[in-house]
Amino acid sequence: MNRWLCILFILACFSQIGCAAILTEKEYILIDESVDVNPIFHGVVYSFQEKMQINKMVFLGSGRINGIDIYVLDVSNQWKLKKKLYAPIFFPREIYLFTETDTIKIKHRNPTDTGRLDTVLFYTFGAKGK
Repeated sequence: MNRWLCILFILACFSQIGCAAILTEKEYILIDESVDVNPIFHGVVYSFQEKMQINKMVFLGSGRINGIDIYVLDVSNQWKLKKKLYAPIFFPREIYLFTETDTIKIKHRNPTDTGRLDTVLFYTFGAKGK
């Protein structure tokens, strides 16, 4: 019985630590850095001056796009598929990404869509109130 009480105590402590980590107040802060925009055949490549922690992207545009693939450049300079969006995308649209990179490629799967992606805003986490 004593062993089970110890296990329950340890689980209670871990759950409190986990809840404290989840409930810390953070907010998304717009990354105010210069971004190089390079159009490619079926999309756009966004490049930062240095590696950034990207937690959220907001797509601004018009119309509807039927599918987008989001790639990030990893440490070995290879494109890695990070997120695939299948459903039709209407604007504005928030995408949660959680990656650290200096280059992001957004590729349209159906280039004949009538929608148009105008701007992408990149966000990171920051402490609440700063």
